[in-house]
This record gives sequence, structure tokens and C-alpha cells, in this order.
Amino acid sequence: MKIYRSKTFTAIPPGMTIKEVLENRHMTQKELATRMDMSEKHISKLINGEVPLTQDVAIRLERVFGVDASFWNGLEAGYREAILKVEYENSIDEELNFAKPFGYAKLAKLGIVPPTKKKSEQVNNLQKFFEVVSLKMVSDESITPLVCQNMDNLDTNQQTSIYTLVQLTKGSARSVEVNAFDTDLLITFIPKIKELIILSLDEVKEPLKDLLAASGVIIVYLPIIDGLNNVCITYSKGPSIVLGIPSENTAHFWSLLLKQLESLVQREYRNTQRKYRNNDPVYVVRYK
Repeated sequence: MKIYRSKTFTAIPPGMTIKEVLENRHMTQKELATRMDMSEKHISKLINGEVPLTQDVAIRLERVFGVDASFWNGLEAGYREAILKVEYENSIDEELNFAKPFGYAKLAKLGIVPPTKKKSEQVNNLQKFFEVVSLKMVSDESITPLVCQNMDNLDTNQQTSIYTLVQLTKGSARSVEVNAFDTDLLITFIPKIKELIILSLDEVKEPLKDLLAASGVIIVYLPIIDGLNNVCITYSKGPSIVLGIPSENTAHFWSLLLKQLESLVQREYRNTQRKYRNNDPVYVVRYK
């Protein structure tokens, strides 16, 4: 009988219950097959968990045993769900190795993921954050194609943190809609933006966001992770531009912002109504 086990979960096929009912009624599998108008071979496979308990079979069991079909359907659904949980938990060791470089504790401290000490929950929360079924997919170029500049001399944790910052930027910008990017308008706004430098970041975040939005730029204020206070993230979101910048260090923030705005002005971004795709290239620049 196909019973699946992990440290926490056990998946018991509905056939175990069918077998118990047969024993209680002193009924053979051959007799059950005859009563259900099915082959003895299929009943044997059903009891051993080798074939699924379909809705048709559930109706037949209801007629033969007098137990509602919903009960048998529920056993089958629970069995299939438990198998997935067993398989997931048994694969957790591999996922834990992929999770280590992200540094769960530091991300939880920043409020990026919920705090928990349970390793399985940490893996699950990271998978949800990155929107993947396995953390090995986070660096897959078909999911997050990065165009990196000046990324040399980064340690493993910092390289991994780049993906965290990119995901934070994408998640924050996903539901934000602004005007189409307008180079000329941005040029006229840059002097006004520079006037804000004398104020604290907390004071300028909203007015700065409004100024940039008017010129077609979505700004995302990022935390500093693993000392990455000099990294800018940029990508096109349809006709607009998304810009992610660490914002905990005032001096670094203004330096990065002005450099990146200058870069946006110099680049030729076409105004287009093309729909944004989640796997469009993301430009990551580390300023030295």
C-alpha cells in the first residue's frame, strides 16, 4: 500500500479505509469488484493506492457501503494534498541550502519576511516572497534577467541580496501607474529635485515621488542589505521607468539618485504602450 512519510506528514491512501470496511464486513476484494461492477484488478490497485479514487468510484462506494460519496472524495483529496506536503518536506534540505545565502534573520528584521525560527516556514516564506516553487529558480535568467554593471568583488551574500532588492523593487512598483516617461519633462524637474537636498529624506520622499511620477518615473525606496548602499535598480514598465534606490543613507541616496537620473536622461527610452512583462531585463548598477 502506497503510504508516503516525512518527518511531519503521513499520506495514507483511501484504499486503507476501504480495506478496513471490507474486513469489518467479511467481504473479499473480488466480491466488492462484482458489487461495484468493476474489475478485481482495478479494485486491488485502488486499495493499494496505485490509482486515484475518482468521483465515479466514490458514487459506487456510496451505493455499496452506504457511506456518502463526499466522504470518499474527501479522503482522496486529503491523500493527494498530504503527498504534496510529504514531498515538499522531504525536499526541504535542498531548499535550505538555497535559502542560506539570503540570510533569513536579517530579512525578517527588515520586515521583508515574517519572523520565524522554523526552517520549513523560512523556506516557504522566501518562496512566496520570490514567487517561485524552488529558491534555485531565483537566479534563473528567464525569470529575473539582470544586466549588471560594476558588480565585481561582491561576496555570495551580497550577490544574493541583489535579487532580494530587485524583487522588492518589482513588488513595490507592480501596482503603481504613472505617466509615460518624458525625458524633456524630467530635465525641467531636475533643478526642483536638487532643491530638496537640504531637507531630510523623510520630508522629501512624497514630494520627490510626485515629481518623478509626473515625468514617468516610479521610485522605490529600498533598505540597505549587506552593505549595498550604492546600488541602483532600473527597468522599463511599459511606457514608464522604475527606479529602486537604497534610502537609509542620505548622502548616498542623493548621489545615487542624481547619477541615475542623469543616466535616464542620456539613455534613449522610447515611449511605448507595450505591456510590461515580469521577465523584462533589469539593470543593476553599482556606483563606486
